[in-house]
Amino acid sequence: MHQGESDERGEGRCGPDAPDADRADRAAVLRRRLAFLQEPSSFFYDGDGEPVTAENEPNPFRRGMLLVARASGAAERAWLAETVADLDTAAGAAGP
Repeated sequence: MHQGESDERGEGRCGPDAPDADRADRAAVLRRRLAFLQEPSSFFYDGDGEPVTAENEPNPFRRGMLLVARASGAAERAWLAETVADLDTAAGAAGP
């Protein structure tokens, strides 16, 4: 779907990539995602309800899942931080 087009139900896009979303709105959406990703989480938890880390997981397949998720999460957090900074800079340059 391209800018100004509607989906099959005749509804337009919403979210950070919507054509009318301004930089501040886009940055706010990305900040919420970044905040969510910065909360501790895991695919697996021990008997006390604590997240299991890759370093403490004896199963090589589970350990692999945890390591891939860690790398993916780090890449997404870095992209989000960079993009928010770029949007903030662009919004500041555009003025009020």
